Amino acid sequence: VLGESNPERYGFLVQYGDEIFTLFNLAIQHHYLKNYGSSFSESFYDLKRVPLRSSKTLESLRLPRRIYLQSLSALVALPYIRNWIDSAYQKTREREADGQLPSEGFRNRFLRIFLKLWPIIHFSWEFVNFVYYI
Repeated sequence: VLGESNPERYGFLVQYGDEIFTLFNLAIQHHYLKNYGSSFSESFYDLKRVPLRSSKTLESLRLPRRIYLQSLSALVALPYIRNWIDSAYQKTREREADGQLPSEGFRNRFLRIFLKLWPIIHFSWEFVNFVYYI
């Protein structure tokens, strides 16, 4: 709202909105993983991430560093990277429709392969998530 109502002063909020959201999400997820052993959304359902030391004993609620970093990257980095690639795909597709892609060279081949492969990768990712949720 600030960026759109006063663009000369707060225009950077619109331009870097994804990065600002990612930093905010990083701070919240870090706080909840460190203090509650769960992500922000998991804490609403009183869920905890408790790694098993063996099949019979449980560790304390504090997550080991390796699992903490894996959880934080899955909660923050992977969605950011996926959104970044999605926006790059949309921009490249628009440039292709307008005829603005380079006509020759390595970059042209790379962009054409990217335009053909990303929908397949995106579908596969969404399908795996769908199967996981079911």
